[in-house]
Amino acid sequence: MPKQIRDLLRAEVEDGRFRLADVDPASTPGLSHKKRALKDLPKQHAPLFKLQDKLYAERKKALLLVLQGMDTSGKDGTITHVIGNLNPQAVQITPFKQPTPAEKRHGFLWRIRRRLPSLETSVSSTALITRTC
Repeated sequence: MPKQIRDLLRAEVEDGRFRLADVDPASTPGLSHKKRALKDLPKQHAPLFKLQDKLYAERKKALLLVLQGMDTSGKDGTITHVIGNLNPQAVQITPFKQPTPAEKRHGFLWRIRRRLPSLETSVSSTALITRTC
């Protein structure tokens, strides 16, 4: 029985800690052949669009995607690739520049939390891509 995507993407935790350095950035869980996956992508557009509509209509759950990287690390390309298969009207992107002195006095996610919409909106990001209601 094939694994579900959530099982393929689940983070492995050792000793109660997750180490991002242990994750292969070139991994493609569940995809054995890139050419086949690219060929099948247009077939997945409609189901993805329907799922996004259901998430938007439900207004109970949210999706937050935080991308952190130096300039030219591919954040914009990743967002374009991901959002390209979704309804862009249901997405808001919030970029974060260099932290201010006040932001530096807090933890990494502090300034992101301040920009989150209410629980009844959906989120994803470059930081941050959020659905507006």
